[in-house]
Amino acid sequence: SDDPADRLMHSHGHTCHELFALRTGKIGRIPDVVVWPGNHEDVEVVVKAAVKYDVCIVPFGGGTNVSGALECPSEEKRVIVSLDMTEMDRILWMDVENLTVHVEAGIIGQDLERKLAEKGFTAGHEPDSLEFSSVGGWIATRSSGMKKNVYGNIEDMVVRMKMVTPRGTLGRNFLGPRNSIGPDIHHFMLGSEGLLGVVTEVTLKIRPLPEVRRYGSLVFPSFEPGVAFMREVARQRCAPASIRLMDNMQFQMGQVMKPAASFWKAAVDSLKKIYVTKFKGFDPDQMAACTLLFEGTPDVRKSLSHYPVDIYSKLHMRERD
Repeated sequence: SDDPADRLMHSHGHTCHELFALRTGKIGRIPDVVVWPGNHEDVEVVVKAAVKYDVCIVPFGGGTNVSGALECPSEEKRVIVSLDMTEMDRILWMDVENLTVHVEAGIIGQDLERKLAEKGFTAGHEPDSLEFSSVGGWIATRSSGMKKNVYGNIEDMVVRMKMVTPRGTLGRNFLGPRNSIGPDIHHFMLGSEGLLGVVTEVTLKIRPLPEVRRYGSLVFPSFEPGVAFMREVARQRCAPASIRLMDNMQFQMGQVMKPAASFWKAAVDSLKKIYVTKFKGFDPDQMAACTLLFEGTPDVRKSLSHYPVDIYSKLHMRERD
């Protein structure tokens, strides 16, 4: 497509300066053409043609990049093609016995999780951009997810992948959990930001859906005790699936953006607020909060969940002393 709207949509990521440029109408160079390949072979054809005619390719997944990788250099004189991978969104196969899934790189994270959940599985990789980012984008940016304490970062989940480069397709067929034969070519692809080639297919580790998922939160009188708590949790290696410390600004923003609650939920929240501010004496303009997510079997969840709470209680008692 050479439609101006398509070209504009593919000309930026989600950094603050890119969004500001959009709002103020100060976008610079944009792609000349947008192409949607349908499979690995289509990508090979496009890349070969780009090499032959000296054309630049910018791979595009969900468009959530925050490193400036989707921006078109203003000084570039050659034709720029945005290669939108979102038509390549299929699960090609799933190996339930070995807990792996082979997908096309354009599949969006949220769609992958939904399709896996229908079969009783999860990949467990949840970056903040899960609703919009693609598996290929996760590879290209070497992404990290909110539940990395259990599932690892993207480099811990990848079993193999394919990347189309100007010199041909790179990849490996080895499906074992690990090998010790020479350098791992995956580490050249991970975090390459589209500079070396286009990721087309990925094999990921998967796990059965957790039996139990429990959310919790802790509040601190200020940010510093929260940092001490996080440090102690890390030292004792008892972090749950997800743990995130928010400073006062984030905390207040989260309160403002909470969806409307039912009457009883609102009443309970009001009582909690009174207890924390009136009885505990926490200043709403100084408070910090920590969100927690525990996942696993009932026994594992019960055995893990008390550790952070114990650390919180001990640190709180130490402050009072």
